[in-house]
Amino acid sequence: MNSKDLNMSGLLKELAVAGVCSFKIEGRMKGEFYLASVVNAYRRILDMGWSKSLSEELLACPHRPYITSEELNNGVMPQATDSSQTGGKYDFIGIVADMVGGKPVVEMRTRFFEGDELEILSPTESFKEKFCVKNLCGPDGLPCLDAKLVQAMYTFDCPFSLHKGDILRRPR
Repeated sequence: MNSKDLNMSGLLKELAVAGVCSFKIEGRMKGEFYLASVVNAYRRILDMGWSKSLSEELLACPHRPYITSEELNNGVMPQATDSSQTGGKYDFIGIVADMVGGKPVVEMRTRFFEGDELEILSPTESFKEKFCVKNLCGPDGLPCLDAKLVQAMYTFDCPFSLHKGDILRRPR
């Protein structure tokens, strides 16, 4: 792995072995989708070791270019002068607010439809599991085909165990 491929994920294990016990993730102005993606990827890398698929998790949501520290660039302070963001590889569909009757109650963030394939972002064993939205019901509890009311609560069938705070995303 060369330094161009690093977004710090390739150095986490090495830094931990060297005694670093805390990592600051810039997230003061970031949303929960960004923070959940980065924290989940970093935690898994620290626990299981670096992998390309875990490093690619850092590309899941929109972000400005990643840079490494001055110490890793021969004393040259790297700067991200481009203010634009990448589009990310996923849409943030919603966040699990609760489980009722074995179905997730999801606070919608991006419009989705009956039949859409969603993926789970979770610190649990359900991470990266995919499923198709079936039996979608709107905030009124009635069946619907289209989740279009932002921050409204929707329910549907999900074959995987979900927990409060899990995020649902859709590949772009």
